[in-house]
Order: sequence, then C-alpha cells, then structure tokens
Amino acid sequence: MADTVDVSAHSSSNAGLYLIPVCTLGAVALALVVARVHTRLGRIAKLYLDDWLIIVAEVRLKSLLHVYELMVNPGVFFNRHSNRDCSIFAQLG
Repeated sequence: MADTVDVSAHSSSNAGLYLIPVCTLGAVALALVVARVHTRLGRIAKLYLDDWLIIVAEVRLKSLLHVYELMVNPGVFFNRHSNRDCSIFAQLG
C-alpha cells in the first residue's frame, strides 16, 4: 500500500493573513470610486439648459457624421486599421 502523508502537518490557513489587507484595500478602492462618481455628478448637476443642448447637439452631430461616413464609403471602417492589421487580415483571407 502506498505511504500516506499527514496533510494536517503541512497545511496552514493563511486566509486570515490576507483577508484583512484585501478587505481594507477593497474598502479604500470602493470609497475612491464613490468619491469619483460623486464629484463627477456634482459637476453635471451644475450645468444649465444651454449646456445640455450643446452636449446633445455634439453627440447627435458626431453620430450623424459617422453614419454618413459609413454610407458614403462603406469600407472606411476597415481602412482605419493600420497596415499591420490589414496584413493580418490579408493572411487570414
């Protein structure tokens, strides 16, 4: 019969050793994320109606220009990649 090894002599529980630092760093990271979101939302709350209209117009214009660009030249999406990417596509094709 094969020799059995006493696992209890070689095992150790390091969970407590790592649990406290990981939880502490996780709490700090969560607090930083909450603070970042709070500061960003604070700036957005101070915008006036004309600021919102400008933002909507810019987003709408960019999306319309992108759609128009794809309608005029459907291959423009693939031309935006570098030559290295195009050579990879050529090798696969």
